[in-house]
Amino acid sequence: MAEFDNYLPCDQYHAAPASEKYPGFKSWFESDTNAWYFAAVTNLGRVVLRSEAYTTESARDNGIESVNRNRDIEARYSVIQESDGKWYIILKAGNHQEIARSCPHDSEAAARADIALCASTATETAAGRIEDYLPCESYAGQTPTEKHPDFVTFQDETDQQFYFAQVSKSGDVQLRSEGYTTAASRDNGIESVIRNREIEERYAVRQDEDSKEWYVSLKAGNHQEIARSCPHESEAAALLHIKNMLHPHHAAVVEDYLPCTAYIGHSFAEKHPGFTTFTSPETGQHYFAMLDGHGGVILRSEAYTTPGARDNGIESVLRNRDIEERYQIVEEDGLWYVCLKAGNHQEIARSCGMASKAAAESHLLHCYSKEALQKIASGAGEITEDYLSCSAYENKQASEIEGFTIFQDEKTKLHYFAMLDDNGKVALKSEGYKDPKRRDNGIESVVRNRGIKDHWREMEGENGYYMSLRAVNHQEIGRSCNYKDKAVMLALFAPLWAAHANWDKDAEPEDKTALAAIAAAAVPVVTGALASAETAAAAPKKVVVTDKPAAVPPPVSSYTNAPVEATASGNDWWKWLLAALLLLGLLWFLMRGCEGCGSKKSTMDTPPATSAAPVTPTPAPAATAPATPAAVACNCDTQTDPVFRPNSGTPKSLHRLGTNPEFGDSHGLSPAEFFAKLQSRHKENSTDRVFLDRMFKAMGYANGFKDAKTEQFSAVELPAGTVGNIGYSAAHKTIYARLDTEGKDLMAFRIKSANGCDLHFMKTCGNHFFFCGK
Repeated sequence: MAEFDNYLPCDQYHAAPASEKYPGFKSWFESDTNAWYFAAVTNLGRVVLRSEAYTTESARDNGIESVNRNRDIEARYSVIQESDGKWYIILKAGNHQEIARSCPHDSEAAARADIALCASTATETAAGRIEDYLPCESYAGQTPTEKHPDFVTFQDETDQQFYFAQVSKSGDVQLRSEGYTTAASRDNGIESVIRNREIEERYAVRQDEDSKEWYVSLKAGNHQEIARSCPHESEAAALLHIKNMLHPHHAAVVEDYLPCTAYIGHSFAEKHPGFTTFTSPETGQHYFAMLDGHGGVILRSEAYTTPGARDNGIESVLRNRDIEERYQIVEEDGLWYVCLKAGNHQEIARSCGMASKAAAESHLLHCYSKEALQKIASGAGEITEDYLSCSAYENKQASEIEGFTIFQDEKTKLHYFAMLDDNGKVALKSEGYKDPKRRDNGIESVVRNRGIKDHWREMEGENGYYMSLRAVNHQEIGRSCNYKDKAVMLALFAPLWAAHANWDKDAEPEDKTALAAIAAAAVPVVTGALASAETAAAAPKKVVVTDKPAAVPPPVSSYTNAPVEATASGNDWWKWLLAALLLLGLLWFLMRGCEGCGSKKSTMDTPPATSAAPVTPTPAPAATAPATPAAVACNCDTQTDPVFRPNSGTPKSLHRLGTNPEFGDSHGLSPAEFFAKLQSRHKENSTDRVFLDRMFKAMGYANGFKDAKTEQFSAVELPAGTVGNIGYSAAHKTIYARLDTEGKDLMAFRIKSANGCDLHFMKTCGNHFFFCGK
């Protein structure tokens, strides 16, 4: 133990004699200070650690023993800057007492680089490198340790050093160690590898200057190399080696997410409450999703090859979902996602796509458990899954966004909003937000989603029926008041749909007028447009449904459980029949989309017929000449290729193309030139070759792309709203989507098939596109 808090200048340690008792150390008695000192040196004699003064020789020797016990433990080191502006390496004992320090360094980086030389196994070459590894075959076949079954240990007969290796289940050497002078220091090395092997930043790929081979280097937090792989022939092989160690089960995961709608409606996992699990009938792979209290998808998984691997994925989500630094918000193809990662930085789940970063940030709070949310500081913006009674939302302050009111509840201290109908009644109410900014984000989310038919749900709860509005991630963002009668509720919402609908944006004016007319006709069926259940029950009114005044029963309040009041006449049954007929007409109109909307045909719900959708830009034949019908109709039900297989889910709405191209922008090419482009890609790129051969075989050409001819290619323009399977990325992946685009993004090349299943390539991006036309 050092008695005096002082060090000598480094040149005095360099000039000291080597210790006979302790190899790798210098030790001596300094007569000027009447004290004993020591220094740890490299094999080339450079001082890397020096001691303070000791009053006795035995105390000095105890100090050397303490350095030997601690020098191979990375946690014992630190780097500090002193008042002289220099940087020093500090070695401490287990009691945090400083037992040695380095000579001064000009920079922190230089000091940290020298930590590696402080270890007991350090061997300094003229270039300052540490090299003390055995050939890889020396580590193979050794005995696994009881404490760490994925490690083997041994003592080499030649140099008598102690070594270890991390091995795979099949016994392959993944990482190997240098030699250690003692078994204890070797075991400390194993512990260091275990602490660092799941941290991606600790890995580096290096090339040996002499052999030109590549290897993986694992370093500790102090930048000291603690293990390295066996040599690889290429950098790519070394990088793959890192991936295999970071993600030991990556082979069990298929890196693909299904559309969010595919994760809804499945049975809940008995073992994991709040999760749903299922097996895809198309892929045979296994998936899971974490759901909110309304059945919306919070996080979804990629595909797993076995149920056991999938369940391990769920366990990983449970372990990591309450750790803030495990989350990352990313943007891909114009959508924002919340991604959850494990401690090894591997993505284990992600949310559905959202329209803005703010929406993703808001969604992030739904990923935490209830216990974790309780620990989040007040005002963090989390949503409290509680609605107030409809009367609590009435007569509140107007929001800056037209048609909305906002307020803070005196009891809960949470912030709420309500969307009003044209009569100022509550149409939609929000849950509580702790942060007004998040509440305003909720309003903006409602504005973005209220005109999308597929985002509304007809729900039945304990108190009756209500309408639920969802965001693109299927998270509920608002709900109506409760109603006893479902038909009454739907009729009340008809004016809202007519006012904000954007799913019929391609309809002709006369069709939009028809929608508004049906909605207007449905309004008089009930008392007041979108009146809350409480108000309707408390103050029933009579309305006029014909030129002759007549009494109509008001809607039943599920909130107050009020009964329906009797009308003045017992012969008003025909009015209810009329209301039902009008409602059926409205529902029929909405469910059919824009089918038959004038001359511009929309195919949001039903893919267009092949014979009608593609229109060539070449001059049309004379009006008297009938169009030539397709010789063969595509039998889509017999197709097995995912590109050509019909999809019954909800298509993704595409508003622009070109963000993730396959064959690139081809607007300047003729059909023949685009064919030549595919020929070049087929010849030069193996991925493109496999894909194009697969496509042409699915189109009925036995020899694949070899059967392609120039005359099979033509230029067309597809109708806006066409629904089908569209490709993305150079890997030729496919998603189910609707072309909500315009202008040049609707231009494509059509390839005529042999079996009626024509394929298109969009000019903007060169992405494949197929819609079933049977």
